[in-house]
Amino acid sequence: MTEISVRRDEADSYAQLRRYKVYVDGEHVGDLRRGETCLRAVSPGTHTVQVKISWCSSRPLSVGVSEGERQELACRAVPGVESDPMAMLTHRHDLLTLRRA
Repeated sequence: MTEISVRRDEADSYAQLRRYKVYVDGEHVGDLRRGETCLRAVSPGTHTVQVKISWCSSRPLSVGVSEGERQELACRAVPGVESDPMAMLTHRHDLLTLRRA
């Protein structure tokens, strides 16, 4: 099966009681609490993945997936944002990080 997997880091201390929303190709495909994983079956090819919370987000990440492959990604808030009251304004489009695991 061809899949994209997004895991929220267990150590992510930002918005601990809230879920991050996972988007693949602009479609909301799941929500993540700390330590949770969202799996999405996709067609082979290139897909855009992004995570969001409220009006803040990660930068979109382009992910190529071959037939039968699973691409594993990890997300978390940028370290230190939980103690920065202006972070939601100054880091709106890069408050969350999304990378290959």
